[in-house]
Amino acid sequence: MAEPIGVWSARKITTNRAISVTQNIILSYARDALETIIRRIDWVHKNTTLGEDDNAVINPDLSPILSDIVFHQGVVSLILFSAGQQRNRESPTAYQSRLERTTYVAQRCATLNLSALTSRAVRNQLAHLDEYLADNLSAPDTGWFIDVAVNKRDEWGHPNVPHIKFCRCYIISEDLLINFSESVKLADLKKEAEDILAALWPVTDIGHYSGPLYNVVMSSKTYRLRLIEWGKSFPIPDFLPWAKNHIIKRARQLLQFFWR
Repeated sequence: MAEPIGVWSARKITTNRAISVTQNIILSYARDALETIIRRIDWVHKNTTLGEDDNAVINPDLSPILSDIVFHQGVVSLILFSAGQQRNRESPTAYQSRLERTTYVAQRCATLNLSALTSRAVRNQLAHLDEYLADNLSAPDTGWFIDVAVNKRDEWGHPNVPHIKFCRCYIISEDLLINFSESVKLADLKKEAEDILAALWPVTDIGHYSGPLYNVVMSSKTYRLRLIEWGKSFPIPDFLPWAKNHIIKRARQLLQFFWR
């Protein structure tokens, strides 16, 4: 499979010689999604503390945050764990690339206990969101909680609404995110995301799995790193203490990644 002869990007693209340049770029989108899931879950845990007389959280940021978690959960599942048959209109090149990628991911994550981020149901909900909404919201005699955080599932009821269901709702007392028929504890989802990050971008590969590589100059033939600059909010490698101030200054500038 042909490879790019040049890449200019502000993305946190890391380089793993065990896989192709293209696969590294595709995996960078999954990495973004995993890191977003972790940040969003931290936000939910921080901002859904209830007072003694409260039973729900009113926050304008809550709805997009919950949607973000579900969306990026689907992105991770789609990019890393969708190893099925060739899809309609999927080219042979894309199909072969997907099989190679999911095989690589499966090998690196073989010892992990994963369920939420490998869910096919979550992938389907992402790909067919309009269909899921149309089918589920048409259920008879049913009321819906959508994109809210409540203390308990039975927090509110009404005699004329015999059934209550949830779409992207967070149940605070259970630490549970419910989306249609799927549910996951946010603490468990966060741990899965952290475990996958550590498995696919371990310390032995790039120095620190959660730190982006900025302004990396690399040979496309030898994969030899000539310059690594770490962002201010990430650990500075012990072997570069003299370069810390320079690294922080450069990391604030335009980020680029290129081959030559």
